[in-house]
Amino acid sequence: MQQPGNQLRTPGGLLLPMRATLKGRIKWQVLDERGMPEVPRNPSGFALGPVEGIEQPNLITDLGLDQIAAFDCFGTNPELLGTWRRYLAVGTGSTAPANGDTTLEAEVQRAASSGSFSNGSTAYELDDTNDVWRAESLVTRLVTMSADRNIAEFGLSPESSGAIGIRELLRDSEGNPITVSLLVGKSLRVDHTLTVEIAAPEAGNAATININQYDAGNNLIGTTPLDVVHGGHVYLTGNEAWPFNVWNPSSANTQAVRRITSALAYSRQNAVTSQIDPNQNTSSTHNVALEAYVAGTHQRIKRGTIAAASLNAAWHGFIFSSTAATTANRSGWLVLFTSPGSYTKQNTDTLRVGLISSWARAA
Repeated sequence: MQQPGNQLRTPGGLLLPMRATLKGRIKWQVLDERGMPEVPRNPSGFALGPVEGIEQPNLITDLGLDQIAAFDCFGTNPELLGTWRRYLAVGTGSTAPANGDTTLEAEVQRAASSGSFSNGSTAYELDDTNDVWRAESLVTRLVTMSADRNIAEFGLSPESSGAIGIRELLRDSEGNPITVSLLVGKSLRVDHTLTVEIAAPEAGNAATININQYDAGNNLIGTTPLDVVHGGHVYLTGNEAWPFNVWNPSSANTQAVRRITSALAYSRQNAVTSQIDPNQNTSSTHNVALEAYVAGTHQRIKRGTIAAASLNAAWHGFIFSSTAATTANRSGWLVLFTSPGSYTKQNTDTLRVGLISSWARAA
C-alpha cells in the first residue's frame, strides 16, 4: 500500500503460500488395428501382461515440474496448445528415467490424440478425513504405429518435439523393464492420472505478515504485524475446483480479488455467503495477474492490485475467486485478518495482495 509522502507496503506485497504436491500413475495397454485391447507381446511373441493392461508409477522430470508454470496440468484436450500432457511419445531406448531427462532416449513417434476414446476428465474434492483438497486429472493418449516397432519407453509432453515432462519405461506387472512389439496399425494407449493435493486443515493456515511503512525517502519508519488465517474455501458443493483454479500457476484467467466486508470465522465451506465486495462481476482493476516464472524455483506469484480509487473501506480479509457473478465468486482461497481484525484502505492507498503457488513431487 502506498500514500503520498508515506508509503505502506510489504516486501512482495502481502504474499501468502499455496503449496501443492504432485504425483502420477500410469496404465498402459496395447490395442489392435480395430482399437480393441490385446495381450502385449515381446518381439519373440511371448505374452508380457494381461489384456486389460498394466499399471505402474511414473517420473515427473525436472523439466516437467518447470512446465507446470507454463502449461495447464489439469487440461485434457490434446487439441489445445496449453495442455501439459498433450502428446504421447514412444521410443526404443531402455535407459532408466532420470530427473534431468528432457527427451526420450530414442524417440520414434509421437501423437496428440485420444483416438476414439474420451480425452479424460478432472475431479476435485475436499477430503475432510485426511484434510486435503485433492484433484485427480486423467488423460488418455494413443500412438498408432506408422511402422513395425519394438517399443521400450514412452513419455508425455506439451510440445510436438522434445520437452518430455513425464518419462517411463514400459514395465511388466513386477516392475521389470520390457520391450513390446507393435506392428503397423496397432496402438499403445496410455492413461495417466495426475493427483494434486493441497493441505486443508480444518482451522485454516495461520500466518503473520508485516505492513511496512516507508517515508518519502524510502526509509523504513515502522512495521505493523498482521495475523491472518488462510486456506481454501468453497461456497457450495460443486465449486471444489476453485482452490485449484487459484493455485494453478499456469493461468490467472477469470480470477479476481474481492474484499471481505465483515468479520468471519474461517471455514472450508460456507463461511463466505454475501460478505464480498464487489458482489457482482469484478472489473479489470481487481483481476489477478501472474508474475514471471523463474526456472527451477517451482513457485510462481499471483498478485492482485486494488487501485487507490477502489474498495476504500474496512477490509476484514480478501478472497481470490472467480470474476463471474455466480456462486464461484465466493469460492477459492480465503484470507481473513485476525489481529488486528481489519485494515481500513484509504482513498490514497494502493493495495497489493498476492499468493505464491508452489509445487513439488509428493513423497
